[in-house]
Amino acid sequence: MYAIAVCNNHMMTDDGAVDGGTFITVTGTNFVLSDKVRCRWGQEIVEGTQLTVNEIQCISPAHAVGNVRFAISNNAQDFTTQNIQFTYQGMLHVLSCSSHLCLQIAHLLAVLCHDQAALLATLL
Repeated sequence: MYAIAVCNNHMMTDDGAVDGGTFITVTGTNFVLSDKVRCRWGQEIVEGTQLTVNEIQCISPAHAVGNVRFAISNNAQDFTTQNIQFTYQGMLHVLSCSSHLCLQIAHLLAVLCHDQAALLATLL
Protein backbone atom coordinates (compact mmCIF):
# COMPACT_ATOMS: atom_id res chain seq x y z
CA MET A 1 0.00 0.00 0.00
CA TYR A 2 1.40 3.39 -0.91
CA ALA A 3 0.19 6.35 1.07
CA ILE A 4 0.45 10.00 0.08
CA ALA A 5 2.96 12.04 2.04
CA VAL A 6 1.90 12.84 5.56
CA CYS A 7 2.15 16.47 6.56
CA ASN A 8 3.12 16.70 10.21
CA ASN A 9 1.78 20.09 11.25
CA HIS A 10 2.05 20.03 15.04
CA MET A 11 3.47 17.81 17.76
CA MET A 12 1.77 18.40 21.12
CA THR A 13 4.88 17.53 23.17
CA ASP A 14 8.43 17.97 21.94
CA ASP A 15 10.32 16.59 24.92
CA GLY A 16 10.23 13.67 27.31
CA ALA A 17 12.16 11.56 29.80
CA VAL A 18 15.18 9.46 28.87
CA ASP A 19 13.40 6.32 30.08
CA GLY A 20 10.70 6.82 27.42
CA GLY A 21 6.98 6.49 28.00
CA THR A 22 5.99 10.00 26.90
CA PHE A 23 2.70 10.05 24.99
CA ILE A 24 3.13 12.12 21.82
CA THR A 25 0.08 13.34 19.91
CA VAL A 26 0.70 14.58 16.38
CA THR A 27 -1.83 16.51 14.33
CA GLY A 28 -1.53 16.93 10.59
CA THR A 29 -3.02 16.21 7.21
CA ASN A 30 -3.05 13.30 4.74
CA PHE A 31 -3.32 10.63 7.44
CA VAL A 32 -5.02 7.57 6.00
CA LEU A 33 -6.87 5.02 8.06
CA SER A 34 -4.11 2.52 8.67
CA ASP A 35 -2.80 0.02 11.17
CA LYS A 36 0.75 0.82 9.98
CA VAL A 37 1.20 4.18 11.71
CA ARG A 38 4.79 4.55 12.91
CA CYS A 39 6.81 7.18 14.77
CA ARG A 40 10.56 7.43 14.47
CA TRP A 41 12.87 8.96 17.05
CA GLY A 42 16.30 9.09 15.44
CA GLN A 43 16.70 5.52 14.16
CA GLU A 44 14.21 3.95 16.62
CA ILE A 45 10.81 3.14 15.07
CA VAL A 46 7.74 2.38 17.21
CA GLU A 47 4.13 1.59 16.39
CA GLY A 48 1.62 4.39 16.64
CA THR A 49 -2.14 4.63 16.99
CA GLN A 50 -4.41 6.59 14.72
CA LEU A 51 -6.83 8.58 16.88
CA THR A 52 -8.64 10.44 14.07
CA VAL A 53 -8.05 11.25 10.40
CA ASN A 54 -5.94 14.21 11.59
CA GLU A 55 -4.33 12.83 14.73
CA ILE A 56 -1.96 10.02 15.70
CA GLN A 57 -0.34 9.05 18.98
CA CYS A 58 2.92 7.30 19.82
CA ILE A 59 4.84 6.52 22.99
CA SER A 60 8.47 7.57 23.03
CA PRO A 61 11.12 4.86 23.44
CA ALA A 62 14.02 5.18 25.88
CA HIS A 63 17.00 7.19 24.64
CA ALA A 64 20.02 9.04 25.97
CA VAL A 65 19.78 12.74 26.88
CA GLY A 66 19.76 14.99 23.82
CA ASN A 67 17.89 15.86 20.64
CA VAL A 68 16.74 13.38 18.01
CA ARG A 69 14.92 13.90 14.74
CA PHE A 70 11.24 12.92 14.91
CA ALA A 71 9.23 11.66 11.94
CA ILE A 72 5.95 9.83 11.30
CA SER A 73 4.60 7.45 8.68
CA ASN A 74 1.15 6.16 7.84
CA ASN A 75 2.42 3.14 5.88
CA ALA A 76 5.48 2.06 7.95
CA GLN A 77 7.79 2.95 5.04
CA ASP A 78 7.59 6.59 3.94
CA PHE A 79 8.43 9.01 6.76
CA THR A 80 7.96 12.76 6.98
CA THR A 81 11.01 14.81 6.05
CA GLN A 82 10.40 17.89 8.18
CA ASN A 83 13.17 18.78 10.63
CA ILE A 84 11.25 18.24 13.87
CA GLN A 85 13.34 17.70 17.00
CA PHE A 86 12.36 15.75 20.12
CA THR A 87 14.45 16.44 23.23
CA TYR A 88 15.17 13.70 25.76
CA GLN A 89 15.49 15.20 29.24
CA GLY A 90 17.47 13.73 32.13
CA MET A 91 15.76 12.32 35.17
CA LEU A 92 14.89 14.59 38.08
CA HIS A 93 17.16 14.05 41.09
CA VAL A 94 16.53 15.68 44.48
CA LEU A 95 19.99 16.29 45.94
CA SER A 96 18.94 17.60 49.32
CA CYS A 97 15.79 18.49 51.12
CA SER A 98 15.53 19.98 54.60
CA SER A 99 12.00 21.25 55.20
CA HIS A 100 8.85 19.19 55.72
CA LEU A 101 7.24 20.84 52.65
CA CYS A 102 10.27 19.99 50.53
CA LEU A 103 10.04 16.34 51.62
CA GLN A 104 6.33 16.28 50.71
CA ILE A 105 7.07 17.73 47.25
CA ALA A 106 9.87 15.22 46.65
CA HIS A 107 7.53 12.38 47.68
CA LEU A 108 4.77 13.69 45.39
CA LEU A 109 7.17 13.84 42.42
CA ALA A 110 8.30 10.28 43.09
CA VAL A 111 4.67 9.09 43.28
CA LEU A 112 3.73 10.91 40.06
CA CYS A 113 6.69 9.40 38.18
CA HIS A 114 5.88 5.95 39.55
CA ASP A 115 2.18 6.30 38.66
CA GLN A 116 3.02 7.32 35.08
CA ALA A 117 5.17 4.21 34.67
CA ALA A 118 2.44 2.04 36.22
CA LEU A 119 -0.21 3.56 33.93
CA LEU A 120 1.96 2.93 30.91
CA ALA A 121 2.49 -0.69 31.96
CA THR A 122 -1.28 -1.24 32.24
CA LEU A 123 -1.90 0.29 28.81
CA LEU A 124 0.67 -1.91 27.04
